Amino acid sequence: MTPTPTLPPPTRRPRRWLLPTLAAAAAAGGLVLFQPWKLWVDKTVNEAAPVAAAAAPVGPTSSAAPSTAAPSTAAPSTALPSTAATAVAPATVPPTTVPPTTVPATTIPATTVPAPPAEPAATELRSKAHDTSGTVRLLVLDDGSRVLRIENLSTENGPDVKVVLSTDPDGYAASGAVNLGTLKGNKGSQNYAVPADLDLSTLRSVVIWCKRFNVDFGVAALPGT
Repeated sequence: MTPTPTLPPPTRRPRRWLLPTLAAAAAAGGLVLFQPWKLWVDKTVNEAAPVAAAAAPVGPTSSAAPSTAAPSTAAPSTALPSTAATAVAPATVPPTTVPPTTVPATTIPATTVPAPPAEPAATELRSKAHDTSGTVRLLVLDDGSRVLRIENLSTENGPDVKVVLSTDPDGYAASGAVNLGTLKGNKGSQNYAVPADLDLSTLRSVVIWCKRFNVDFGVAALPGT
């Protein structure tokens, strides 16, 4: 009996389409992650400054009732008509004068509404990983709320950039950092609410920080520190 010849296993052809597909997927993922187009696209946001609290003094006031004088009253004179038989001289009652009554003026003492704490001096942003400039202010509003305001900001755009209060005077520090929110625009003037219960005594700086790559764009001293 003639043995059946054994055929070699079929040779798999390389899937030439697979490598370009993987490369394209990796490139797309990289674009989503890095968002490189933001390096050439500026986002300008200009918000009006909130109205800060101001002292409201109330000046002295006085009120005086006008002087009133009772009009003079005089009883009319009465005369009996003369007759042919009798002539009676008219009787005259002297007028009675009521002295004027004056109510003394009352002065209300001046009262002053206590002024809110003075606004701390503004601080300047300085560059870190990217050229950054602008002014940082800490505003206290009439209702006692606080707003961190960044004015005339100019920095680079990037993915996932935050405005952070840091315990480190020179940049972002993970321990004790407070995130005030995503940077609204890399150009312009913007407001960021400060939590009402936040103790600012432990914080030292305001940082424009890229969370995705852990990079400081710029930093400024926290006003009042």
